[in-house]
Amino acid sequence: MTFFRTLALLSAVCFLFSCAAGSSRSAKTDEPTSFSRENIVKLRVGMTSEEVVEIFGLPLKTEADVCGETTSSPWTCITWWYNSKSLAQSTRMVFEIHNETLYLNRWVTN
Repeated sequence: MTFFRTLALLSAVCFLFSCAAGSSRSAKTDEPTSFSRENIVKLRVGMTSEEVVEIFGLPLKTEADVCGETTSSPWTCITWWYNSKSLAQSTRMVFEIHNETLYLNRWVTN
């Protein structure tokens, strides 16, 4: 995939998720209504972004970056953030791109 095609894909994904971010959020807490411990344990490495959205709704924030910069094969990654005021925690999910599809690479819940 060329640099410009990758950049266009990343821009489109970030724009799509940032524009629609308010659609699945609780009016009182500004968090996805499906953000729960039960759903966090459903996460699996390799899930597609569509599968994650089906479980959690759209993320609060997205960001494109370069991951693995200290390795011989750095890669473009997309990071999504979800916050839960009711659970007093946040989750950061990192996706990698393969064949124009985002796959969950790792996540951290604090």
